[in-house]
Amino acid sequence: MSLDVIQTITDAEKLAQAAKEEAAAQSKALLREAREAGENLVKEARSKAAEEVRTLHAAAEAEGKSHAIDLAEKTRNQKAVIRASAEKKLQEAAIYIARQIVESNA
Repeated sequence: MSLDVIQTITDAEKLAQAAKEEAAAQSKALLREAREAGENLVKEARSKAAEEVRTLHAAAEAEGKSHAIDLAEKTRNQKAVIRASAEKKLQEAAIYIARQIVESNA
């Protein structure tokens, strides 16, 4: 083999090695970028999920308060009805007792 052929082969091997190293470096850079992008997506998803949880929690809390207010109003209305009925029965009982006393004294 001539010296020129050996030099050409050596140069080709050096170029191939440089290309291989460049490809490895690019591969590492792409992998690093992909990991960073993936981590950013996960952070965004977690942030979005946390915001959705806060929104749902606030909505549930508002609905619970609304339900509690409605229930309190219904309870007040029932209380008023029961009180009115009890007062009417108390008056009826007082009249009945008064009649019994009058009739027993007559």
